[in-house]
Amino acid sequence: MSVQVLQDTKIDGSFDTSLLFTAKIGRDGIPNAIRVRGSSKLFEGATSVRVNPETGDSIVAPWDYSLSDDGLNEDGAANDGTYSRRVKLGTGLLPLGKQMIFLSFIDSVTAGDRVRELPFIFPKVVSGAVTGTYASLTRTVSLGGTPFGGETKFKWWVDIFDSTGKKVFSSAPVLGTTASYVIPDSVMQTGVTYTAKIVATTPERIPSYPGWIVRSASFNL
Repeated sequence: MSVQVLQDTKIDGSFDTSLLFTAKIGRDGIPNAIRVRGSSKLFEGATSVRVNPETGDSIVAPWDYSLSDDGLNEDGAANDGTYSRRVKLGTGLLPLGKQMIFLSFIDSVTAGDRVRELPFIFPKVVSGAVTGTYASLTRTVSLGGTPFGGETKFKWWVDIFDSTGKKVFSSAPVLGTTASYVIPDSVMQTGVTYTAKIVATTPERIPSYPGWIVRSASFNL
């Protein structure tokens, strides 16, 4: 089981926060349902969010605390044993350090439902808003703010999007001790409008899967 926290910085410096729950189940042990159990305060007003594969638009719906293996919720292919759900938290809500939630595996048996649970404890993370600025003469993107307080053992990179919102480039990771990145001159075409976001992540407990992400608001290049 893994839980990824994503904080999107808004223009006013506040956050939209979402959680991505993921569980991988062996084919011999697939339960009838998988649900998340945790603080009613943390999940107050929470909604599930997925992307419409046809339009790219977000589809928002009330969350029933379940995870899905339907191929539509960042879970890979349908029925492959990977269960997932992205959940947007209510305004101002954020997991606390050492706060515990449980993933419940529910099986229907003769005597009723059998429930097995796995705990997950959120790490203690001090997060802050980040901003990005761009100097066109030198093609330099600069990181502003402190995404993880005084912690410098983080990485960040730059995602670049064209005028349709399609991602056209992701930079190599930059160490948190460095606050600027020069975009290669081959990335952007003259006369085309581009925007960018800075993405900062904590050190990974699972390879290639950071547990906490802070992302800047979009800025022009």
